[in-house]
Amino acid sequence: MTESQYKALFRAILSLRTEEECEAFFSDLCTAKELTEFSSRLEVARLLGQGVNYHDIVERTGASTATISRVSKALSGEAGGYRTALSRLGMPQVRGGEESDGLPLLPAERAAYSLMARFEAQGYRRYARSLFPEGMAKETFGDVTLSLVDEIPAAPGTYKYCYYENLLRPDGKRRLLRRISQAGIECIGNVTDSEEREVLSLAADALSLFFGKYELSLMPLAYADALFDRYGIYGAYRREVYSLLRTSPAGLYGFLLSKGEEKKTADELSDLLTVKRPAEEGLARLLAAAGGETERTVCEKLRRTLAAIDGGNLTVDFTLTPGMDYYDGFFFVGRAGRAGEVLRGGRYDTLVRRRGHDGGAVGFAVYLDAVGKK
Repeated sequence: MTESQYKALFRAILSLRTEEECEAFFSDLCTAKELTEFSSRLEVARLLGQGVNYHDIVERTGASTATISRVSKALSGEAGGYRTALSRLGMPQVRGGEESDGLPLLPAERAAYSLMARFEAQGYRRYARSLFPEGMAKETFGDVTLSLVDEIPAAPGTYKYCYYENLLRPDGKRRLLRRISQAGIECIGNVTDSEEREVLSLAADALSLFFGKYELSLMPLAYADALFDRYGIYGAYRREVYSLLRTSPAGLYGFLLSKGEEKKTADELSDLLTVKRPAEEGLARLLAAAGGETERTVCEKLRRTLAAIDGGNLTVDFTLTPGMDYYDGFFFVGRAGRAGEVLRGGRYDTLVRRRGHDGGAVGFAVYLDAVGKK
């Protein structure tokens, strides 16, 4: 076949204008077996993009593991044909909880659509970023929040979005990339206490919907920062305290003593910051330890926020500290039985201001791959 004949085939395909014309053309061009194989490979690519494992793909499509392996290699290859097609097809159409093509939904898909309906009922608009953005670096490490922040206008207002995304993330243990499926909400701009309570309440709703029993733990970063200001813990000293809270809470007491803090101070801070407490008990403990107006204000906001959450095991836990570059104000994590950590979120005002927006932001993401592991 000459190069001109090769390109003529693609020009012929591009000339087709309707689904009916495509069906007629490919019925003439290909055998029924070839068409079945083509459609199966595309479905394999879509399921791989959803993060579905090989065993489940075999069960659903009947494709061989060798075919799945070839599609997986092509999916992450340089040509990008699968990625382009999947990004333009977008999410499957769903009517009445079932895909319009009649195929049963996977657990993560069903979870996503149920959650999207709840979010949209609360006034959150669906944000649809392409499944595989152009460029391998963006495809691999794409962040939904950053993409959304960069796309919304910098004008005053409150912007509420919900999303369902499939992303690639590095797996540090195996040095491979793994696909994760997540859904969540972002509220950016004029974020008041009311929006904070709404987001926490929706996070609790999502946990209850998928897992029944759950734990929602909050880490009030604003309280910790005010506390450290009062004790004169700044800069690298503060970063090390946060690091110890996250990685080795038991070592905090000795570290404070090594930095010249009095034993009384080390005792007070260690007891306050390293013990996870039920929400009501933890809030009372924070209020009793509050030494300034900022700390008392944080406690009052936390009290109102917790009052908006119905059900679940609520705790206050300073060892959740996520680092100092993304979240500020407060951070929260949802856990469910043996599935472990299934949700995380919080305030991230500093991040959106660094990217040219006034106001603040709050949101969370649910890890849908955990659905069914409760």
